[in-house]
Amino acid sequence: MPFDIFVSYAHHDNDAHKKWVEHFCARLAADFRSRSGKKLNIFLDTEDMHAGNVLPARLQGALEESRVFLPILSPAYLSSDWCRREFLHFLDNAGEAIVNGNSRILPVQVMPYGEYEPEEASRNEVGRITGFLKENEVVYADFFQGLLPIAPEERAFSERIARLSIGLYQLLKGLKEAARIKENPGPAGSDALFLAYTASGSRAVRDGLLKELQQQRKYGKIDFRILPDEAPDHPEDLKALPAAELEAFMRRQLEASAFSIHLFDDIEGVKTPDTREPLTHLQYRLAKETAGAHPQFQLFTAQSVTEECATSQEQFLETIAADARKTAQLEELPAFEVKAIKDFLLEKIQLREEKQEEEAVAVADDAPRRLFFIHDHRDKGDPICTQLDDLIYAQKYDVYVPVFREDDPQIDPDASFRDFWLVCNKAVILLRNATTAWCNAIKVELIKAATEKKAPYAMAICVTDPGASSRIREVRSHEFRVINCAREGYEQELIQFLNPQAHA
Repeated sequence: MPFDIFVSYAHHDNDAHKKWVEHFCARLAADFRSRSGKKLNIFLDTEDMHAGNVLPARLQGALEESRVFLPILSPAYLSSDWCRREFLHFLDNAGEAIVNGNSRILPVQVMPYGEYEPEEASRNEVGRITGFLKENEVVYADFFQGLLPIAPEERAFSERIARLSIGLYQLLKGLKEAARIKENPGPAGSDALFLAYTASGSRAVRDGLLKELQQQRKYGKIDFRILPDEAPDHPEDLKALPAAELEAFMRRQLEASAFSIHLFDDIEGVKTPDTREPLTHLQYRLAKETAGAHPQFQLFTAQSVTEECATSQEQFLETIAADARKTAQLEELPAFEVKAIKDFLLEKIQLREEKQEEEAVAVADDAPRRLFFIHDHRDKGDPICTQLDDLIYAQKYDVYVPVFREDDPQIDPDASFRDFWLVCNKAVILLRNATTAWCNAIKVELIKAATEKKAPYAMAICVTDPGASSRIREVRSHEFRVINCAREGYEQELIQFLNPQAHA
């Protein structure tokens, strides 16, 4: 899903309360990034003109591709045909609305609507909306006090944004994990690690590592459950289990894990009551089998042995050394010490998460192309702006356009638009001398935000006047294409920029 949240709102509420919805989205995105270090990809439709009785395809696609639906509820919202259609389309077409007991619909109440009496024609739709919220006990985020919405400059607004941001982070994390498990229930997408039981000589290290990993999870550094300790079907006494039942239990835990950690010392440790196979050997054998079935599964081992090591154990460790030479999935831990192992594992987990994010981006790149076209309201009647708009649509891009309605010094361009445009494949910025200094300045700030986009040429800056090009000198540290729209043939330059094959 390319969007984290789809913000559904009545344009009347935004216009009647000094662009309240736009300020709300900007502050939520900024707070989310400050707390999590992650971008919040928001879909916010700024167009207030829709024809017909069916949602446009771009809105349907965005609704179905969003993790969370955030309706900004009010009497104006429920009385809007378009708002009700967005809510019900998400409910009917975006997958399960309730996942693991958590609602993917996260309502914000900007004005009380409890006494709203719907018109006869909309009564059924309103009933479905309010019925869903009531039946599923969906929690509201209230953003009003007394008779008015809480203003963005008030302290109460910041506090409620913070609470909403924290809850949203936890919800998105849970949804991401649920989707990952559903798509790939095997080790490559699991939410657990397997910390193998050890013999007595390694028990202190294992106990310390278990405690450290649980502490890291508590503070949000990792998301992994630790198996077999935290398995819901963990038997009361492992030693009493027949070998077949013990093996089946261990196999289930390994199948649910992304990797396993094995610590070996001089002795073999506990053995199964019937086959007499050491538990440490059994776990390693099953881990190797899991790795054979799942190429992304990894085994990490460490040894602490002396010259007094038992012969059978020494032979077993030699087998592991031989496995390491021919098995890429087997890796030796840096030291037989809690902190060293913990730091090593945290680095491996971080690399694994980064790889998964890169793969997710690669999948998103195959989705319909999206382009952020940045200009202000003064540009709308300009022939060059109209021509650019036509060329972009001709190349079959879904276009998202922020509208700068007034020179509002309170708008933070970085917080307002950075996270939104980063979900798009590319961006086109129009710079003209005819626009105000404020509008050009906000565009330059957006260009600076492009440092988070990968080259080549995620952004094109279209310049209409010679003087406007001087603004580009303010931008540093990014590759972007400059298109001089005063020059003949600029249309072909733009088409080459928009054509993804030109920069494969």
